Amino acid sequence: SGSTSRVPEVSAQGLAEAWLRSPQRPSTAELEETSGHLDLRTKAALVECSLPSFWHCTWVLLFRALVEHARFPCEFLYDIFIQFFTGLVVGGLYRNFDFHRLQQMNFMVALALGFTLALSSMRVFGPNMLVYWREAAPGVGMGLSPAAYFLSKSLVEVFRIFLLTLALLCTFYPMACPRCPFNIYLLVCFSAGLAITGWANIFSIVQNSKSAQLSIVVVIVVFSMFSGVTPQLEVIDGMGPVARGMAWISFGRWFIESLYTEETVHMSDAWRMPPAFYRQYPPPLPLWPRCAFATDDPCPMRRRPAPGGSQPS
Repeated sequence: SGSTSRVPEVSAQGLAEAWLRSPQRPSTAELEETSGHLDLRTKAALVECSLPSFWHCTWVLLFRALVEHARFPCEFLYDIFIQFFTGLVVGGLYRNFDFHRLQQMNFMVALALGFTLALSSMRVFGPNMLVYWREAAPGVGMGLSPAAYFLSKSLVEVFRIFLLTLALLCTFYPMACPRCPFNIYLLVCFSAGLAITGWANIFSIVQNSKSAQLSIVVVIVVFSMFSGVTPQLEVIDGMGPVARGMAWISFGRWFIESLYTEETVHMSDAWRMPPAFYRQYPPPLPLWPRCAFATDDPCPMRRRPAPGGSQPS
C-alpha cells in the first residue's frame, strides 16, 4: 500500500524487563553448569572479583609513587638546588651570628623552610587528581583503597621533605655555626617542614593550583607574624583569644622557641644566671662572662672582643 512500517520505540528499561521475563534467559545454575566449558577470560567475567587488602594496596601504591618520582628526576634535583641556595643565602647573612641576632635568624630560617618546602609540596596531590581517580575510583577505576593511596603518597613525601631539609642545613649550618647540635637542629627543622607541608597538601586538594599557592603564601606570612618575634608573645596574648589561637597553631612559634631553648641550653652557665645578677653590672658585661661565652662556642674564633677589650686568655 506504500505505507512504511514504523519501528516501535523501546527504552532501556523496557529491554531489561523483557530480558528478565524471557523464558530463554539462562539461569544462574545453568551458567555455573556450563562454566566448565568456558575459557578463562569468560570465567573471570562471571566470577566476582575481590579487592586486595589495605596493606597490599599500600605496598603497590607506594611502589608507583616511587616510580612517579623516578620518572621526573629533574624536579627533585631542582628542589635540592633551591634548598642548597637558600641555606647558602641565609647562612651568609648570619655567618658566625651573635646571640642577640638569634631570634631574627630563626625567623628567617622558618620563612626559608616554609616557603621552599610548602611550594614544592603543592604538586603532591593537587595535580594528580586524575591519578587518584584511576587508582581509587570504583567501576572504571581500579577501586583501590583511598586511605592506602594517601598513606603511600605521604610516606614518599616524608622522605622527600627530610632530604630537602637536610640539603638546606648542609649549607646553612656550617656558615651560621649555632651551638645547637646538628641532629637536634635537623629534627626541629624537619618537624617544622612536616607541619607546613601538611597545610600545603590540604590547600592543593581543595583549591586549584593558583589559588592554593596564594593561600599557602598567606598562611606562612600570617604564621610568621604570630611567631612571637615581632610582636612578642606578651603582646600577642593581650590581643585576644583569636590572636592567641593563631600563635598556638603557628609552626614558626614552636620552631623558633625550640631552637632558642636548644641554643641557651648549650651556652655557658654564665649566661644562664637570674636576671637580677646581670642588673648589677652596667653594660657592657664584664670580661668573664664573655670568656665563658667564647669557651663553650663550637666555633670559638667567631666571637671577637669588644673594641678596646682584651683578648680572653
